[in-house]
Amino acid sequence: MSRPGRGYAVFVVVLLAGISLFNTLDASILPAVVASIQTDFHLNDREVGLLLSVGVASTAIAVIPIGYRVDRGSRRVIIGIGTAVWSVATLLTGATGSFVQLLGVRAVVGIGDATLSPTGTSLIGDYFTSRARGRAMAAVIGAAGLGIGGGLLVGGLLGQRFGWRAAFYLAAVPGLVLALIAFTIREPLRGSAETAGPRLAVARDAGFAAFGRLLKVRTYAAVLAAGTFSNFAYGTFNLGPLYLHRHFGLDIAQTGALVGIPMLLGVVVAVPALGWIIDRRARRSPRAAAEIGAAGLLLSALATAVLFAAPSVAVFEAGMIVSALVSGAGILTGFVIFQNVIVPSMRGSAVSASVTGNRVFGALGPFAAGLVSSSLHQNLGLALLLIAPTAMLAAAVCFAFAAVSMKRDVETMERDWVQREPVLPPPLTPEIEYAAEY
Repeated sequence: MSRPGRGYAVFVVVLLAGISLFNTLDASILPAVVASIQTDFHLNDREVGLLLSVGVASTAIAVIPIGYRVDRGSRRVIIGIGTAVWSVATLLTGATGSFVQLLGVRAVVGIGDATLSPTGTSLIGDYFTSRARGRAMAAVIGAAGLGIGGGLLVGGLLGQRFGWRAAFYLAAVPGLVLALIAFTIREPLRGSAETAGPRLAVARDAGFAAFGRLLKVRTYAAVLAAGTFSNFAYGTFNLGPLYLHRHFGLDIAQTGALVGIPMLLGVVVAVPALGWIIDRRARRSPRAAAEIGAAGLLLSALATAVLFAAPSVAVFEAGMIVSALVSGAGILTGFVIFQNVIVPSMRGSAVSASVTGNRVFGALGPFAAGLVSSSLHQNLGLALLLIAPTAMLAAAVCFAFAAVSMKRDVETMERDWVQREPVLPPPLTPEIEYAAEY
């Protein structure tokens, strides 16, 4: 059985990063052009919130069974099909003729989206050791941030110049190409990155009863809670361009740039640095990811309070830059923690349960802000100020709880995997045993 060099592991990360980039680029085009969609379809704030939430909600529903299949089946097939699904649905978004059709295609986009997180996290956990996972996950999360910032920026510019439909047409093509490449991935054996224990071509641990056992891992449960709170807060940022448009009278190109550029800056500067810091600190403390997550969410809460209370565009942008530089900690650290406290054969399920909670609360974020805004006589700024910083503070507290139990849970995972009964060597297949460490 051949053992390719670290270059192939890097290739897989680059591919996952590309899929992540265009996946989130599509998602962020919608909030960038939602003001134009609201005008075309005569939508109120409640309907806008529903439109921004439906894809997130469909991901939450689909991801649990997908995570189950990730732990039992072919990860390359799952991510290839999923990428093709959201790409086609993105293309159809631009062709919709009614609000109901928009809701339908965005729901399908969400189903395709549900394949990326459990599949990518599982693959990286088996390609890279615990000392390199922070940087590997940073590449994928960073690409997602580039997509978010790029979608807001490019989507706003294209929407302003060519109309909102053109932005979706252009976003769909790269995803279709990446879907074809995804089908060629050579999967690592499950457990191939662990220092000891079996390496499995096939695992049968996953099942609906196993989700209950995952919740008994205290660190995992705390990070689940942190993710729900932080994604609730992050979801409200989908209304940021609409807030700027309404509060400061800016057009959709300007609002997309004001929100998108700080996010791009955060991706270029902060996410790679966070990945390096996590891996560096992990050499001395297994609690590194949880500690960094707590600090990042605390700083992000303070910055978010400033930007939604800003009396001017300049103050808003300053707060947005700070928030973008630190908010990635709440996303990146969660995935790294899952890889370190959950056995390899259950990581897809672990991530899928997390994504369900994150997406449900992420979907509720803009919908709740729209409802509160309507009850406050369309005062969207006050609604966002009340909701987002409070949720981020709650997430920071949950990460602090995770830091308390993480060392013990990492040791427990490693012991449980080593004590697993050995299995017969798998037959010769395209799977590999290699795990990269830098």
